[in-house]
Amino acid sequence: PDGTAVAGWALTRGDAVVAQSATRPVTGGWTRPDDLSRPAAQVRGVRIGMDAGANAFAAWSRAGVVQAAGRAAGQSWGAPRDLSDPADTAGAPVLALNRAGAGA
Repeated sequence: PDGTAVAGWALTRGDAVVAQSATRPVTGGWTRPDDLSRPAAQVRGVRIGMDAGANAFAAWSRAGVVQAAGRAAGQSWGAPRDLSDPADTAGAPVLALNRAGAGA
């Protein structure tokens, strides 16, 4: 690990909530927050994971649908993808990664 850190949270903007993250490289301060999700009435349970190569993964629940996005080390976050069925209501996700970055 190179010492890079990533944090995630849900931010309320007026009547909507968005999942966000920021990164702190080992050689500097925290970056400006990145929006991970589109705004929705409910965004909950933002979870962040990072492997030894500083590749990051995030998962959250947006309006009852679990979504996730990934980010290669030093790159921008990818577009969010639905993981759960939008016809069902999902709770907050659990994110687990091993040292190689594979889901556990």
